[in-house]
Amino acid sequence: MADDSRLSSVVDDNGQLFGLINVIDAAVLLLAILILAAGALLWAPLSAGDETETRYVTIELEPQPAFIAEQIREGDEMSPGGTGGTLTITDIYQYSPEDEINTIVRAEVTGTALGSGNEDADAIRFDGSHMRFGSTINLEMPNYAASGTVVSIDREDSSLDTGTESFVLDMEVDQRTARTIEEGDGLQVGDRDLTVVETVTVYPIPNDADTQRVFVGVTGSVQFEGNTPLLGTQPVRDGLDLTVETQQYELTGIVDRVGSPEESGTPDTRTATVELSDVSPARLDALEAGLTEGTGDLTTAEIIELDDRTLAVELTVRELDDGTVRFRGEQVEIGQEIAFDFGTTTVEGELTALD
Repeated sequence: MADDSRLSSVVDDNGQLFGLINVIDAAVLLLAILILAAGALLWAPLSAGDETETRYVTIELEPQPAFIAEQIREGDEMSPGGTGGTLTITDIYQYSPEDEINTIVRAEVTGTALGSGNEDADAIRFDGSHMRFGSTINLEMPNYAASGTVVSIDREDSSLDTGTESFVLDMEVDQRTARTIEEGDGLQVGDRDLTVVETVTVYPIPNDADTQRVFVGVTGSVQFEGNTPLLGTQPVRDGLDLTVETQQYELTGIVDRVGSPEESGTPDTRTATVELSDVSPARLDALEAGLTEGTGDLTTAEIIELDDRTLAVELTVRELDDGTVRFRGEQVEIGQEIAFDFGTTTVEGELTALD
C-alpha cells in the first residue's frame, strides 16, 4: 500500500502539485509543451539539426502567354513559407514555336539535404517535397505563377549557354508575303528581342509572276548545344529548314548562311552574253537597251546591247570567296540556260560568256 504521507507531500489537500499548481492545470501544461515540441520538429525542416544545401537547377516552364512570359526576370525569388528554402532565377532563355512563349530558367535553390544514405544524391528537399530530375515545380512569384519540369540539377554554379546568332534564310513566297517582310520586324517579349529581321532581299522569278525569292537576314536569341546554336529547339546550320516567328508573320526557309545577316558573297556586277532561243520576232522587237529586271529598288539585270539574237546584259551578282558567282541567289555558269523578265517581255537563252 502506498505511503499516504509521501503522496500528501506531492499533492496537498487542495489538489495542488507541490502546493503550487493544480494537478489538472499541470497536466494541460505538460500536454501543451509536448504539442509545441512536436510542431517545432514538423515545421522547422531547416532548423539547426538539418543540413542546408544549394543546387543549380534548370527548369523548363510550361508555355505561357506573352503577358506572363514578360514578367519573368532574372533575380526573381521565392521563399516558401515556413521552410527556410529559397529559389532565385539567375538566367532566362525564351523562344516561340507557336502562339505562346516557351521559357527555360536557371535557378539557384537552397533546400534541405535528404538525410542519411543520400549524401551523394543531387536531389534536395524544397518546398515540402523532393526536387529531382523530372520533378514538377510551381513558381509562386509576386508578379506571376508558373509551373515547369526540372531538367537538370548541378552542385556547381553554372549559367545557361545562351547568346545571339545571325543567319540568312532562303525562301520562295508569294508577292504579297514578300511585300510584308521588312527590316526591323521581329518578336519581342518585354524588353527581350527573340528575333529581329536585319536584311531583306527580294528577287524576281522569271516565268512565275506570282512568286518571288527572298533572302531574309535574322538575328535570333539562341541557346548552344556544344558549338551548335539552337533557335528554340531548331539547329541553326547551313542547308537545314528553319522557322522564324515574328509578331507580324511566320517565315520558313533554308539556312543559307550562319554568322551574318547578309546574303553570302560580295556584291558585284558582271556582263553576261546570252544567245536567245525560241524568241518570236515580236519579242525581239520589244527588246532594247536600257530595259531592266528587278523588284522594288533592286535592279537585277539591265540590257546594255542587243545584236540580233545576242544580248549583252549587266547582272547584279554576289561573288563568293571561292570565286563562284551567284545571280538572284543561284550559282551561274557558262553554258547554262538563263531567263529574264524585263516587264514587257520574258526571254530565255544560253549563257555563253560572263565577264
